[in-house]
Amino acid sequence: MSPEIDSCSVCDRFNVAIKEARANNDDAKLKLTTDHRKAKAGQEAIGSATKEAIGNQGTFVITFDLQRALPTPKLSTGPTFYKKKLFCYNFNIHSTYPTQGYFYIWDESIAGRGAVEIESCLLKHFEMNNIEGTKLIAISDNCIGQNKNWTLMAVWLRFFASGYLKKIVHIFPQVGHTVLPSDRNFVLLENYVRAHCQFMYDPNGREVLKKSQKKTPCKQPTTTNASFDIRDAVMMEFSSDDLSTLHATYTYDGLMLPVSLRKRGRPTSFGTPFLEELPLKYDSPLAIENSELQHVLSCLQWIPSVYHPFYNNLIPEEN
Repeated sequence: MSPEIDSCSVCDRFNVAIKEARANNDDAKLKLTTDHRKAKAGQEAIGSATKEAIGNQGTFVITFDLQRALPTPKLSTGPTFYKKKLFCYNFNIHSTYPTQGYFYIWDESIAGRGAVEIESCLLKHFEMNNIEGTKLIAISDNCIGQNKNWTLMAVWLRFFASGYLKKIVHIFPQVGHTVLPSDRNFVLLENYVRAHCQFMYDPNGREVLKKSQKKTPCKQPTTTNASFDIRDAVMMEFSSDDLSTLHATYTYDGLMLPVSLRKRGRPTSFGTPFLEELPLKYDSPLAIENSELQHVLSCLQWIPSVYHPFYNNLIPEEN
């Protein structure tokens, strides 16, 4: 019987590391391939939605997204580079057919940028444009706080209760692989501002918005102060025939699974409550953090006096 030979501990450690690296590399390649396939399927779903809208008069397709916060005022004076600015928010809704974009703009003294604000813009958009039909296909990113939450589901149910629509399909494309029309509108705006706007004093920026969209100008409506994990769902479907149930899938071509919207242990009524008048979230202007407001006001010396009243009327936050 031959004696056992001790193997080198260093070599064994390297051999184990090499085997694990190969396994991890194969796993990474599989995940990358899966991600690319999901991205392609999501892009094809968007293309199919647009074709469906062209062929069906009662079908509407919209994309919507919130642009990154825009600092105001935009100045070229050296000392202002280090000053805190007032943030403005730009929410875009884009109809793919007929193609038309809409900008909804407000600043942080009017409202925040959470789910309630985003859904308020959607409600306002449908009310102002008298959109009624049989089907809506909505496309947005996967942001949980703004676009993928129970608040938005309540908005879809309100559309049904109001008689706007009979069916809604909400598609969430793969993150980082899809450029929506809303994204293109933002790029046009940012490129125009970078090339032509050395100064921007007006938080609303109406003229800049109009000039940045040359082919099909985006409209800017006037705004006022006015158990199931949905995080991984890529498509959700709602129907006016059954307000208490949504259907969701985790793949763009997968089977839609029913999910009850009723809360466990308590009765939930659907329909009439969604027609009730919604209370305002804000009944007065919002206060601005003191140091931020002081920085903004210190820039007035480089801003034309016609814009001073807006900044001087900003409310400071109480200590």
